[in-house]
Amino acid sequence: MLVGETAEKSFTITNVSSFPVNFNLDSLVSGVENISKMKPFLFQPSQGTIAAQSKYEVKIIFQPDHASNEYFDVLLVDIPN
Repeated sequence: MLVGETAEKSFTITNVSSFPVNFNLDSLVSGVENISKMKPFLFQPSQGTIAAQSKYEVKIIFQPDHASNEYFDVLLVDIPN
């Protein structure tokens, strides 16, 4: 991937319970930051509600502004209830 390019991937969160659940995506640990101070990884949406017995797609957008092998993010899918 070249500097200035954007890459997108997605993953699915599945609610196997019989009631709706709220979720938050929290970054626990991350690697190198962008020089511009814009986060290199964006999560869309970063919070929401998943209906009972449903799936919810989350998009991860990677947008580096300089070359590095140290970009990473450890993501927590937090379901508070």
